[in-house]
Amino acid sequence: MGSLMKNIVRKAAFVGAVFLVSGGIAQATQITFEQSLDRDSVPTSSVSGVRSVDFNSGLCGYASCTGNYEILSDSVLHPGPYTGSRRDPTKFLSVVGVAPATFGLGQSANYFGLLWGSADPGNLIRFLDGRNVVASYNGASIFSGATDGSQSLAASNRYVNFFNLPSFITVEFSSSTYGFESDNHTFGNVSFRDVPEPGSLAMFALGLCGLGWLVRRRQGKPADSAAQL
Repeated sequence: MGSLMKNIVRKAAFVGAVFLVSGGIAQATQITFEQSLDRDSVPTSSVSGVRSVDFNSGLCGYASCTGNYEILSDSVLHPGPYTGSRRDPTKFLSVVGVAPATFGLGQSANYFGLLWGSADPGNLIRFLDGRNVVASYNGASIFSGATDGSQSLAASNRYVNFFNLPSFITVEFSSSTYGFESDNHTFGNVSFRDVPEPGSLAMFALGLCGLGWLVRRRQGKPADSAAQL
């Protein structure tokens, strides 16, 4: 390897190290959308080692269940969440009104997943470690624009995974507008691989672009000038 390339490699390593160290590693909650289906072709979680509540028995399924909720089957009056090709053919959870429905896990968890139906800004999910709310999200914060409460569009009916939540023991649902329909809840303690923060990735990419410019600039100079790099 020539002296020019050795110097460039050393500078590249330095640039990369500076940007990665300055950016750090994200520890915030990671939110993903899931495309796996259960035996009834209803969106569900593919995460292993978690507990599931599908409501198919007509019972709540959690360690404790309080507040304003119903377990329903799809009907004209109470449409189920859209599953991508049809409405949910199984029983699902419905919460109507600002009075919350609260479900105790019977354990602590840092992961939660659910089929979130007909998302709208009034849908609210909160995670609590007792009396304290450790995280909360509404439909607008998750679905980014597709929050018109549609019961027939895939964009507002999706399976959502919440990884790296602060430890919680209860989950609470409420809705200030339309009903909050959901199905196939999953929860547990799950390790999710840390990823660089978006700012770190952008800075590192900027450093690489600068390196490419440096290479092109040096290649266009006479050999005696390049040797001074």
